[in-house]
Amino acid sequence: TQMGMDVMGTSPTKKCGEYFRANVWWWSPLWDYCDQVAPEICGQVEHAYSNDGDGLDEHDSKALATVLLKEHKAGNTKKYQDERDAELKALPDLECNYCNGTGKRTWHSDDKGKKEKDFGGEPLTAEELKIYTKSDVRQCNGCSGKGTRRPWASDYGFDADFVKQFARFLRYSGGFSIY
Repeated sequence: TQMGMDVMGTSPTKKCGEYFRANVWWWSPLWDYCDQVAPEICGQVEHAYSNDGDGLDEHDSKALATVLLKEHKAGNTKKYQDERDAELKALPDLECNYCNGTGKRTWHSDDKGKKEKDFGGEPLTAEELKIYTKSDVRQCNGCSGKGTRRPWASDYGFDADFVKQFARFLRYSGGFSIY
C-alpha cells in the first residue's frame, strides 16, 4: 500500500523544485483540485494517483503552477477550501464499522492460540496473551467508544497554502514524476 506521493522534480532550478511530498490523505484532494482548475493540463497525467513515475514536463508544470497561483491569488482556492470544509462538516457521522456501533470490541486470539493481534498493533507477548482472552471486551479504538465515526471523506485534507506550496514546487521543478 502506498502511504504517500513523492513528487520528484525532473530538472529543478531551485531547491523548492527538487521534491514535494504529500501523504495519501492530502494528495488526492490536491490533485482533484488541480484537475478541476486545469483539466487540460492535468488530464495528461494518466496515473496521478499511483506511484509509477507519471507526471508532467517542464512546460506543463509551469503552466499548472501559473493556473494554481492565479487561483490562489484571486481567493478561489481559499473559497474552495471553505466550501469543501463546510460540506464535510455537514456530513453525518456513520456507525462505526469496527464495533457495529456498540462502542466496544472483543479481541480474540488466533486458532493456534500462540499470538493475538490488537487492531493495528503488533503480536502480543505471552504475558499479554494471558491478559487478553477471547472474552476481553474493551473500548473500540476505531471510534473511541462513541459507536460512531466521521465519514472517511473527512480524513482527506485540503489547504489553500498547501496548493500554493505545490505550485511553487511546480514552477521550479523542471517537470515532475510521481513516485
